[in-house]
Amino acid sequence: MVKQRLDKFLADQHPDISRSAIAKYIQRGDVKVDGKAVIIPATLIDDSNDIDFTPIMRPDYSTEIADFAARNVIYMNNRVIVIDKPAGMLVHAKGGIDPEFTVADFARAKYNADEAAENASNRIGIVHRLDRATSGVMILARDNAAASFLARQFSDRKAHKTYLAVTEQAPKVPAAKLDLPLSRNPRRPATFMVNAKGKPATTIYQTLKVYSDGRALVELHPQTGRTHQLRVHLAYIGCPIVGDHIYGDGHYDDRLMLHAQKLEITIPADDGTHERHVFIAKVPEEFMRYGK
Repeated sequence: MVKQRLDKFLADQHPDISRSAIAKYIQRGDVKVDGKAVIIPATLIDDSNDIDFTPIMRPDYSTEIADFAARNVIYMNNRVIVIDKPAGMLVHAKGGIDPEFTVADFARAKYNADEAAENASNRIGIVHRLDRATSGVMILARDNAAASFLARQFSDRKAHKTYLAVTEQAPKVPAAKLDLPLSRNPRRPATFMVNAKGKPATTIYQTLKVYSDGRALVELHPQTGRTHQLRVHLAYIGCPIVGDHIYGDGHYDDRLMLHAQKLEITIPADDGTHERHVFIAKVPEEFMRYGK
């Protein structure tokens, strides 16, 4: 009998689920071979094996989608949607198998129906991302051509983002350009660190206000888009973002005080032309408490 990998077999049996998601199911013990849980995606099987696998069905998010559209859409045409992502909301499900409502669920619901049906990715419509803890403006694609057009601007650094952050300390230098390469932290693989051998990462910042308690409101302009870039850069210069449970100094707030305020980008219009826009997400009320 011909042997084949378990993850490939299940991916062929479930074309609507990505192979990476299949691997996640296997690794967490959701697949049984001959009655026993198998956690290695590369396990070899053949026709003599009994495979037991029932994928988790994504819930019907009709109500959540309608509520999100009413509350969080900043701009929409037939090609793109601009949203204000709340802090605490995932952009896409981890591994594509968690039943939590995400930005990607909303994006898929608004995507070209025919193109969405052909795409099993749990990231359809997502062309850039924000950390779960970060709020603010995001742009979503509504068709494949728009997705490619928008993604190219992010990769070519033609999309310009502005963030606001409240930091635990005011930067010693009120305004500066931080050119600090980043790499994954080998001791904590889910985090990042400044490392001369890392990938280039550049942030321009300006202190807008210093509060009576020593904290500061800082405007940030990332020139690159590394994971956790703003958080690592600010922590490295001694002024971590308030509420940062990973890179902070232990003084936690209800949320990470980091907000994507503006996005300047060229979008495809309904008539086939292209238009340059600046989209703004209202500063959250939590930031106002530091205004005195």
